[in-house]
Amino acid sequence: MAEIIASITLAEQIASIALLVSIGSVLYMQRAIKLSVQPNLNIDHNFASPEKMCVRVRNDGIGPARIIKLKVSFKNVFKEHNSDNGWKYVSNERKQFRVEFAKYSLKPGDSIIAGNAINLISLKTSGNLGNIEKEVKDFLLFVSDIKFEIKYESFDKKIHEPVSWDGSKKNLFGKF
Repeated sequence: MAEIIASITLAEQIASIALLVSIGSVLYMQRAIKLSVQPNLNIDHNFASPEKMCVRVRNDGIGPARIIKLKVSFKNVFKEHNSDNGWKYVSNERKQFRVEFAKYSLKPGDSIIAGNAINLISLKTSGNLGNIEKEVKDFLLFVSDIKFEIKYESFDKKIHEPVSWDGSKKNLFGKF
């Protein structure tokens, strides 16, 4: 009888250990899956040609990124108007440069899917060949005073380090 009780106790101990190992494996796998689908936003620029001139945000991670906040400042001044992320102030400042541009304003809750890129600002040329060189130079002067900062999170609500692009710290005239 004592042997049966001892064997049941040993069987229960082995089952308990197996259960703990199984639970640990499941928790480890859940954590590994969460870590493997994290976004990684980067802001860069493409000034290869006038029709492609832009500053863009790319998601080089594996999972989608959810935008918390976009801030656009000009000459290190950030002025938000009705939650516009600073675009109204930046648009007003562009008048001195006579620059036309297209913009995309990310809003809180917007997502950037892994592998995708969004142009935050891009040059709009007049199409007149005689003006393009001046439009390019004016655009480069203008964006050299712009700074973008994006706060974002993954869909598991993990807040990531904000990414930024500061035109004043870039050598934008290296090709011209």
